[in-house]
Amino acid sequence: MWLRVHVAEWQTPYRQLVYWFIAALACFVATSTALWFGGFIGVPFAFLAAFALAVGWLILLLLSLKVAWVRRDRPKQALCAGAAPLGAIGLALAFALPVMWAVAWTFDWASFLNNRSDYEEVVRLAREGRFDAKVREYQEHDGTTFMLDEGPPRRVAFPMPGGFLDNWSGVIYDPTGEVMLADGFDSETGEFAAPERITKLFYGDIVSCRHMLGSFYNCSFT
Repeated sequence: MWLRVHVAEWQTPYRQLVYWFIAALACFVATSTALWFGGFIGVPFAFLAAFALAVGWLILLLLSLKVAWVRRDRPKQALCAGAAPLGAIGLALAFALPVMWAVAWTFDWASFLNNRSDYEEVVRLAREGRFDAKVREYQEHDGTTFMLDEGPPRRVAFPMPGGFLDNWSGVIYDPTGEVMLADGFDSETGEFAAPERITKLFYGDIVSCRHMLGSFYNCSFT
């Protein structure tokens, strides 16, 4: 029934395209949220959201082309009606990554600020030698999960939600700040840009890091 919308109601199909664009932004937010909290679980959700958006856009495209055909005796209006869906999908694609990055960034900071005092307590105890730094697995203290690097210096990693297999992200305490040397890959060699003593910290491969507060950094591993 919805597909049989009267052409008169589609004299200006822009309202429906605006609704679709808002729905696309909502899908980007939901997808980023699912990826942040669920890791790999967010991938099928992302495909499902993309499929739903694609179907919705194709329906709107067909309806807009129908309006363009009806208005073929008024070229400018017909062109606007036919081009509107292209503008909508172009804007959606342009906003997709920035919106998803902003959502992940917000969750990163919210999680860090919410747990900062717990992180600092674990760091204090680790510097006092209260934990076994030779353990290559995650340890736990009062509900806070962490991993130690033997050092020196003594670094501490706090995993964040999400992640899949050896792909994960976490907050790292590094009093030297050298984890900031991790900056993706060298375009010429294809190797990690950072030296091995940095990329191999915590028994993984650090891809990149960004500074949070003090000696805390948000790092991605692969």
